[in-house]
Amino acid sequence: MVSVSAFILMGGRSKRFGATKWRAKINGEPIINTIIKACQICDEIFLTGKNQPDDLTHIPFLKDKLDIQAPINGLFTALQSTNTDWILLISSDLPLITDNILLELLKYINNSKNIIIPKINGKLQPTCALYNKRLKNKCMKQIKNHRLSLTKFVINNNFDAVDFSLQSEAFININTKNDLRAAEIILSSKMSSK
Repeated sequence: MVSVSAFILMGGRSKRFGATKWRAKINGEPIINTIIKACQICDEIFLTGKNQPDDLTHIPFLKDKLDIQAPINGLFTALQSTNTDWILLISSDLPLITDNILLELLKYINNSKNIIIPKINGKLQPTCALYNKRLKNKCMKQIKNHRLSLTKFVINNNFDAVDFSLQSEAFININTKNDLRAAEIILSSKMSSK
């Protein structure tokens, strides 16, 4: 199996949520713990952002290399720092992501592509995708040209979109308290159906 390092993005401001999103709990468990658990399938796990959280010192932390507020900063930091050919870039606000979803994504790694990205109902998911380290210079070039859209970065590079529409609930991200409540309802219904 191909070696992959996971880089969990923690640099967001959480303005709409009104608190640090990854600290929010679902069923008593902080969202970040769910993401770290799902990423255990990778060879290494890193947190990346502006400041290392005091309560997560057991996970290696990488300070964002650039002073910009955009997920592409986390991608650039990851590509500059990785020891593996592939990285999993994953947002810290995906409370329903699982190791099975990530394992399914890893099956699509193909060295003829630079990016392996989930697609949900036609929409690309750039903050839960696999990126090859050979993109490092292209990422820096896009940032220098003040093009900070991660989705446009994906579109401008050699990518393979994998349809995960049937598992769309796993990719729900938490931007508001209503999103959190919706995720809690989904998780509760899954647990009660087991």
